[in-house]
Amino acid sequence: MRVDMRFWAHQSAVRLFTSCLLVLALVCEARTGIEYQMVLGNPSEAKTDSNNHEHYLIQRSVFAMDYDDHEAEPNWVAWNLTAEDLGSAKRTPSFHSDPELPGSFHHITSDYYKGSGFDRGHMVPSADRTDNAQENEAVFTMANIIPQAADNNQGVWEKLESDCRGWAREGNELLIMCGPAGYTGDLIGPVAVPSHTWKIVVVVPRSPEPVLKRITTATRVIAVNIPNKAGVRHDPWSKYLVSVNDLEALTGLKFFTALAPEIAAVLKAKVDGQSSQTVTTIAVTPSPPQQTSKPQIDWVLISICVVAILLVLAIIVLVIFFRTRPKH
Repeated sequence: MRVDMRFWAHQSAVRLFTSCLLVLALVCEARTGIEYQMVLGNPSEAKTDSNNHEHYLIQRSVFAMDYDDHEAEPNWVAWNLTAEDLGSAKRTPSFHSDPELPGSFHHITSDYYKGSGFDRGHMVPSADRTDNAQENEAVFTMANIIPQAADNNQGVWEKLESDCRGWAREGNELLIMCGPAGYTGDLIGPVAVPSHTWKIVVVVPRSPEPVLKRITTATRVIAVNIPNKAGVRHDPWSKYLVSVNDLEALTGLKFFTALAPEIAAVLKAKVDGQSSQTVTTIAVTPSPPQQTSKPQIDWVLISICVVAILLVLAIIVLVIFFRTRPKH
């Protein structure tokens, strides 16, 4: 009986430890795959229809995109970012025409940008897809590129991209969407030059629960609209904060369609770092926006696992003690 109790205690500890490891593995799961790249909804109701030259939907494991053949660039690009997307894969030099666009569409090449005075500006940045070479190469499709002024692309825009990767490394899951707006009438070949670049970032602490269930009225939302011109290189991105409602008015898109309307309404009215106002008839008091979202849920899960393991070890010690002590 003494041996049986020891065996039972040992097996229980092993099972609990294994369960804890599985929970942690779910928390740290990489978010690549078509199903992860457009979870907030399709803001233009784009479809994969070769007759639709204004809103052609492309879905890949690394991003989702609405491509506008008339402007020869995306209307919007959406993707999911976690720490597991950030690895050691090198930046590929291979800009390439997109193979999934219908034959009747413009197939933009890198040569259009030579001597244009504009950068080949990634919407999904190369540094967000460095877990392996194949995923990094996928974001070098010219369908993911817009004409960006160097001061925008290499300065203020890149600062926000870098901060997003920092928030991901802190233990958050980021749902990101961006695109061009305000066309000037200038062209690079068939490619329209936008006057602004906009971006929306939804910062959600990690846990095994589906991401949409983790989004509340207190979730941090960052929206910016940045001039696509010289002179903005050293500006902080916080200078260009707007609300998602502002971006809807600018672009004609409808964001957050996958969220409950009462949650979407509150999040779309937020301006990061400013007090939010209730915009629905439902009494909602959002928590003050935070400058950084700490991975609190991850630490709670880890703490539970540690406490559970310690309790099992204590039980094992007590069982062994009482079973092996001398009888009087």
